[in-house]
Amino acid sequence: MRCFTRRSLEALILTVVTLAPSATSAQAVATTLGGLQALLTKGDYVVVLDRSDRETWGIVHHISASELAVVRVVRSPGGTRVEITSDTRVFSLERVQLILASDPTGRKGPAIYPASWAEVEKRPAGTDVLMSLQTGERRRYRFQQATSDHLRVLTPSGRPEVLAKSDIRLIDRRSVADPSRDGAVKGAFIGTGVGLGLIAIGYATCGSCDAAERKVLYPVGAAYGAGIGAIVGWVIDRRHKGTETVFPIVSPMLSGRKKGVTVSVRFDE
Repeated sequence: MRCFTRRSLEALILTVVTLAPSATSAQAVATTLGGLQALLTKGDYVVVLDRSDRETWGIVHHISASELAVVRVVRSPGGTRVEITSDTRVFSLERVQLILASDPTGRKGPAIYPASWAEVEKRPAGTDVLMSLQTGERRRYRFQQATSDHLRVLTPSGRPEVLAKSDIRLIDRRSVADPSRDGAVKGAFIGTGVGLGLIAIGYATCGSCDAAERKVLYPVGAAYGAGIGAIVGWVIDRRHKGTETVFPIVSPMLSGRKKGVTVSVRFDE
């Protein structure tokens, strides 16, 4: 049984580590109308909210750096079918408040424009960030202050720099801790299943060996697996540091009944 216990512990730890979540993807958000060209193509469905709080559901006709043209789509009386109208609405940068992805049923998807600097501007001085510039460079800084058009930062050596917001493509806040409670709970569930599975395998391959009764060993195996899994999951999450994307994120939706903000979190390998 000692050999079986050792093998069970090794298998349990390996399984929990293997099944631990490693990354989540950041939501695509455009920082300019021109940037929407990488997210949308002609024929895609969108919902546009303009500055007068009017919603337009339609099909993308064309996108440029200065405007978005949408062919309006409506539902027939009773909602039995969708009709494409002859009404093409052109939205300039100044008229757009929010753009959501959509589909042929009219369902509202994620917001994809505009991006907000709110999560950057509220960071305290000294926040460790990793910036990706429009040139493709990636630089590490300590955030200091945000103005309407610029960011004041410090290099790792302490030298001050001023960066134009227009030159920045992505900002990640570094050393974001993964909540340890989540890892402990997931580890306990995984460990319970692995523990029961290993006991079942042990009985199936035991043959005529001397082993305890099933009604005794199965609860012990479940408890053993849950305990070890919770510990391993907790340790993994305590040691797991990732990055939180603070720019670009979706602008707060504060119009009418809409209220909220989208923030993306991902974890480094």
